[in-house]
Amino acid sequence: MKRLYSWAWQRALAGRTGALTRVFMWMIPFNKPHRFQIVRLQPGTAAVSAALTRANRNHIGTMHACALATIGEFAAGLALLGAFSPTEYRLIMSRLEVDYLRRADGPVTAESALPDADRARLQGHLQAEGKAERVMTAHLRNGAGDLVAEVRTHWQMKAWGKVGRA
Repeated sequence: MKRLYSWAWQRALAGRTGALTRVFMWMIPFNKPHRFQIVRLQPGTAAVSAALTRANRNHIGTMHACALATIGEFAAGLALLGAFSPTEYRLIMSRLEVDYLRRADGPVTAESALPDADRARLQGHLQAEGKAERVMTAHLRNGAGDLVAEVRTHWQMKAWGKVGRA
């Protein structure tokens, strides 16, 4: 599985995201019914889209609040993981905050990025301590480009060699 994941990750960095989308559907069973599509993955940035499907709809026919929160979390996690080697560090989300700004009555795209200066600072902390914390923001936009939600995720990053230790 590790080899398949690495292969799909490299393809996604080269602009071919389909394989990584499928790998994550398998690795994260909770996300599978939502059918999120990785649109873009570059070191430190990611974009993920969600269609307004039955699984993502609420009782009034718009995108469900939890689907919006989940796509924002997914984009932020991918952006953060993409800034570093996913084989060196693992991520655990410790907190989620969402500001819902308008109804999402169609497809939504979540985008998140880690600025280079923050990446360098975080890398230094990870090298010194083996662990770090970071808050990431994802901006969710509808097909017209209107901001429908902002999702802030709080992440704990840890070197795989330190996982299981305090």
